[in-house]
Amino acid sequence: MLGHFQNHKDNLREQVRYRKKLGNYKFLIIDEWLNYKINERESKFIYELIEQRCGNNPTIFVGQYEVADWHERLGGGTQADSIMDRIIHNSYTVPTTDKNLRKIYDSEKAKSVISQL
Repeated sequence: MLGHFQNHKDNLREQVRYRKKLGNYKFLIIDEWLNYKINERESKFIYELIEQRCGNNPTIFVGQYEVADWHERLGGGTQADSIMDRIIHNSYTVPTTDKNLRKIYDSEKAKSVISQL
C-alpha cells in the first residue's frame, strides 16, 4: 500500500485517487502493518485513509507488533494520536500465541514424508 504511495509521491492527484480507492473498498486488510517505520507524509496518508474508512467500512490490521507499540511506530505525536484514536476505539483485538504455524506445518510435513519412506 505505501509502496504505491511512494511511487507517486510527487503526484498529488494520483495519491488522492489511490487513497479514495482504498477508502471505498467494502473490506480492507492491511498486512505487514507497521513492519517499517513510516515518515510524516506516509503518516498523513494513513490518517486520511483511516479517517475516510472510520465507521464506514471494516479494516483489518495484520502485523507483528503489539498494539501498544503502534503509536511509536506511527511516528508519535498528534498525528499518531489521531490515527490510534480512530483505530482503537471501535476495534476488536484477536490475540495470537507464540506458536509458529510454519514450524508446526513443516514438522508435520516432515513427519509425513519420513513415514512414507
